[in-house]
Amino acid sequence: TWLNGVSLFIPRTETFQEITSQPGNKNGLPGSAVPGLFVDGDASLWLGVLEGGGLVHYDLKKGMLARFVNEPDKPDSLPPGVVQHVVRDRKGNIWVATGAGLAKLNSNGRTFDVFRNEKDNPRSLPYNTLQRLFVDSKGTLWIGTAGGGLASRCETCNYFDRYPIRDGAKFTSNDTINAIF
Repeated sequence: TWLNGVSLFIPRTETFQEITSQPGNKNGLPGSAVPGLFVDGDASLWLGVLEGGGLVHYDLKKGMLARFVNEPDKPDSLPPGVVQHVVRDRKGNIWVATGAGLAKLNSNGRTFDVFRNEKDNPRSLPYNTLQRLFVDSKGTLWIGTAGGGLASRCETCNYFDRYPIRDGAKFTSNDTINAIF
């Protein structure tokens, strides 16, 4: 639901399990609007939360939450801004599209590698406000931005390729990607 957390339908019992907002509870959902949702194959959910911000990992079997938020004094924390989208790549990495860059959850499960636009680097992200992520059958991560067009990062690359919607090197505010299939 948009403003009431997440409702999970349990087919076996034909009932709903509610994951609701619990502001102030460090193990609860920090807000009720969830614009980003990824159902993981390991019986868990990754939730991008609007109010209170951040990323929530919810284990469906254990009913436990782990929260990730921006910590300004820690460069390896989740970038600030709304988490718009989450995907897992073929290697098992969790990628997070935020309003302030792209984050990859490290194997320690606590810190992130953060990727942002670098003004003088044409192999960096074209824009920091990200909308959508998609991993194709070759393992390429596709990134849709809100103003910088489309970008990609191959599975073994340490750089990004850019695909602006408009001809020329300048991006416009219309270079927004809302879905990738």
